[in-house]
Parts: sequence; C-alpha cells; structure tokens
Amino acid sequence: MPKREHAWIIRERVNVISLSDLAYIAGFIDGEGTLTIRRSVKYKTKNVYYQAYAVINNTYEPTMRWLHGLLGGSLRQIKQYSKSKTVRHKDIFTLTIEPRMLRVLLPKILPYLKEKKQHAEILLMFLKTKVYGYGRPIPSYVIDQREKLIQQIRSLNERTATLI
Repeated sequence: MPKREHAWIIRERVNVISLSDLAYIAGFIDGEGTLTIRRSVKYKTKNVYYQAYAVINNTYEPTMRWLHGLLGGSLRQIKQYSKSKTVRHKDIFTLTIEPRMLRVLLPKILPYLKEKKQHAEILLMFLKTKVYGYGRPIPSYVIDQREKLIQQIRSLNERTATLI
C-alpha cells in the first residue's frame, strides 16, 4: 500500500499544475467524473464514517495515467467482457481522488467547473467539517451538518429523466 502524502506535498503538486491543465481537469470532472460523499457504518462499533471523494471514468488509458500522475489517488483498470464474442468493449479506467487532494484541488478548479460546480461547493463545505482524531466519535452537530450535505449532493446526483 502506498504511503500517504503530507498535505504540503499535495499543495506543492497542485501549485505546479498550469492553469490550462487545471481547466482541462475541471472539464474532465464535469464530463466524466463524479463528486460525492460516502457514508458507512463500522460493523462492530456502529460508528459512522464519512468520506468525500471524486471518481473519473474513461476508456483512454494515456489520459487517465496522466491524470493519475498529476493527482495521485488510485487508478484501476476494469476489463469489459461481453457475452457475444463478436462485440468488443474497451476497458474502463477508474481514477479515485482522495479527500486530501480534493481539499487542495477543488478551490483551484472551481472557476472552471460548469456542471459540477455545486457538487464541488458542497464537497468543500463537507471537507471543512473534518474532525481530527482517528477513532474518536464525531460530535452530533457535525453528523447533522454532514447528513444535510449528503442529502444535498445526493439530490444533485439523482438521475432524472427529462422529456424534450
């Protein structure tokens, strides 16, 4: 398992990204990405855990490897199989960007986001509710605040069919 980078290293990595690359990353997240918050419950302790993250999916490997080199996180290749031997599907590359990178990256790309701007603003509000101290219970007022943010982002992420 790779070692986690210190916050100052992440800031330095983002600070050297050009404005045109930041705009490109924002466009990629707008078109191919998901910005969301995960809530999970630890089975034994019943403690609630929250994590903000971004996921970008695409089939073009060189671009995904370039993004992974810039932003870190985890890059997975998902093989696509078909029941029919005549149909070929491209493999999907999935890049998951960790919260530490999002905390630094989102403010930089926010001016360039169009579709996911509200998502990014909600994630930034969520990231400001960070409670330090591994294993400590999260105060109830923070849980309430986070639950409201989760509901906001879920309502934005709902896929609704619109008839034209």
